[in-house]
Amino acid sequence: MIKEDISSASHGNVPHAWLDRKPHILSKEGHLDYCQIRRFPMMSWRKLCCALKRNSLPLQHDIFQKLIRQTLYQIGDLHFISNHECPKLLMEWRDYDTVEFFNAIVPILLKMCNNQKQQPQLYKASAMIGEISNYILCLQQLNGECIDAQALDDVTIELARVAMGWAKDYDDEMMKL
Repeated sequence: MIKEDISSASHGNVPHAWLDRKPHILSKEGHLDYCQIRRFPMMSWRKLCCALKRNSLPLQHDIFQKLIRQTLYQIGDLHFISNHECPKLLMEWRDYDTVEFFNAIVPILLKMCNNQKQQPQLYKASAMIGEISNYILCLQQLNGECIDAQALDDVTIELARVAMGWAKDYDDEMMKL
């Protein structure tokens, strides 16, 4: 999509200047969200939460799934704290605490699950929601942070319900034939 030097000091207005170059699958808001996540890695988790909350990125497309994976898995330099029982990642370069990210994104994921119910054609987006949820749970366990693991279980359960609903609807359609 946008292949511009991220280290450039004047990259802040590029997304606005390139609105005429945005892909047809993105809205204006989606294009700006995509560019902001890519161009400002220090704020990427916050920008990702905002984009998911606005539902501005079409998660069923591979390029946006890659962007989300890149955003989630880019954790910066690894620092292990030795005085803990198990190794703990110290993510100093993030702009806010991981617990804040967890608490912000879980309700967004639940809402996204509910939106998926009537959209079986977006099954890839549902898989991405599950992957985000799984990543958060794994990172939470590694860091030993206190978040509501039940809320992540609720995301998983809701995704399973959505998929089972799709399977039931498809089975009903097949029986009619």
